Amino acid sequence: MSYQPKKPFFQMSIPELQAYVNRCKRIDRKKYNKRNNSRLRKSRSKRLRKTRRKRQRYTRKKKKT
Repeated sequence: MSYQPKKPFFQMSIPELQAYVNRCKRIDRKKYNKRNNSRLRKSRSKRLRKTRRKRQRYTRKKKKT
C-alpha cells in the first residue's frame, strides 16, 4: 500500500488518474478506520461501574433576566 504512481502524472490519461485517485482514497479509508478502531475507552472506576451512564443532553442555556 503506497501512494507511488506507476508513471508520472503528466503522462497519465484521465481514466488512469481517476483510478489512481480512487486507489489512494481506498488506502486513506483503510488507514483512518484502523487508526480509529485502535483507540480505547477510558476505564471507569468501581464506583462508576455500578451506575449507568447518563446521556448528555444538548439544551440551550436560559437567559438571565
